[in-house]
Amino acid sequence: ATVVAGNGLTSYNGDGLPAGETQLAEPGGLAVAANGDLYIASTLADRVLKVEPAGTVVTVMGGGSWLDGDEDPSPLKVRLLRPQALLVDASGDLLVSDYDNKLVRRATGDGAVATIEMEVPVASVAFETVSKQAGALASDGTRMFLSSPSDHHVWVMEAGEIVPFAGTGEAGFEGDGGAAREARLRNPSGVVLDGEGNLYIADTGNHRIRKVDAATGAISTVWPAGEVDEASLPTGLAVDSAGALYVADAGLNRVWRIDFSTGEAEVFAGNGEAGFSGDGGPAGEARLNRPLAIAFDQDGRLYIADAGNQRVRRVSGAAPGR
Repeated sequence: ATVVAGNGLTSYNGDGLPAGETQLAEPGGLAVAANGDLYIASTLADRVLKVEPAGTVVTVMGGGSWLDGDEDPSPLKVRLLRPQALLVDASGDLLVSDYDNKLVRRATGDGAVATIEMEVPVASVAFETVSKQAGALASDGTRMFLSSPSDHHVWVMEAGEIVPFAGTGEAGFEGDGGAAREARLRNPSGVVLDGEGNLYIADTGNHRIRKVDAATGAISTVWPAGEVDEASLPTGLAVDSAGALYVADAGLNRVWRIDFSTGEAEVFAGNGEAGFSGDGGPAGEARLNRPLAIAFDQDGRLYIADAGNQRVRRVSGAAPGR
């Protein structure tokens, strides 16, 4: 495990600094582009940051005053409010969940223009100075999925329309074996698609991972197999090319790897003790603090938004991510 951005302090301290000297102001979301560019949602600074190839950090969206209007502004003129989820699509555009403005915004790959991708029915109103959940985005190229922790839904946008995909909007735990829309979730955060189109949901407040079957639309619990650990708070999700699921657990300060071919879950990073240590050593012996989001790069390295440590860390040794 190694630090790739963040110096451990909270307040944002400006662009142009080396990544290791930049203050990330609650990294709530991550995305890695095909070319290796790393994007970080600096949630409390209301910005999206990018780690450039030279190792410096710059703002790529946010910091402006523009909310809406007839013209699409540059991304740096946009005023974000508690951005969380990030996604780089197949065209190289950056999608940002501007949660408390109830928008998803798109920045073109050349960084010239920011447009409104969709309006979201509710604001998050759940992200505070210390968060144990953060919304997430996933896309299969046709549909876009957006989790909304505060209203207990996962939404789907298709053909310009946004509708509930999973959850009734009422907090709770029920519905396994039935239609996902009729199930109850509690503070869902991470979402990710596997190679077969199944959607995995970090049902954070229920301490579980749930799966919506691509063929049937039915929802089920896939982890844990037995009794839940109520200290566990699964948040960010990622899938590698071998089909294994990775789970950032903000409550247990770990990243888990779940191999569905064997049914086994193992610790991938974090020793379970909140704190900061272990850089340069085995990831399983490092200390994490409230990991919120995870993302793979094309080389199979896993990036971790180690939010409680105000850093982004990187672990090698996994199969390449999808």
